[in-house]
Amino acid sequence: MATEPIAKPQGWPERDAQGYERSDIRAKWIGGVVALLAIGLIAMHFILGFQLRILEKSPPTRDAWSGATRATHPEIPTNAPKLQISAPADLADFRSREDAELNAYGWIDKTQGIVRIPIQEAMNLIVDKNLLPMRTNAATTGPSTLQLQQQRPTSAEGVRK
Repeated sequence: MATEPIAKPQGWPERDAQGYERSDIRAKWIGGVVALLAIGLIAMHFILGFQLRILEKSPPTRDAWSGATRATHPEIPTNAPKLQISAPADLADFRSREDAELNAYGWIDKTQGIVRIPIQEAMNLIVDKNLLPMRTNAATTGPSTLQLQQQRPTSAEGVRK
């Protein structure tokens, strides 16, 4: 009678196992690559520092056409746009100027006699003089949209059996 080997569950270590599987990758190679990368980074740091010291000693480049150096900065013009420091304060200032303009009298064009009146007074004048278009005869123009919506059958009435 032949003896069959006893099957072990998967994942159990064998009796002669030595801690880790040696057939995949060697830990010495991983350490060597990491060490070479670290040495390369340190060398790159010193090489770039040396290059920057050399560039600091060289004179600034000159423009071939005007002879001016690029290191000097031109004066900022006085009509340049200014930075916005506080957006809420600027918005509040803008709205207060608009409100003052909407609620006060003023000239738009003095030579042609065009003036600005407060907005509330302008709305009152439009209502008093009937300057808004209005329906005069509902029979000739037809029903309004409100009347059409009121005439629409409800969902229970609209369903036919």
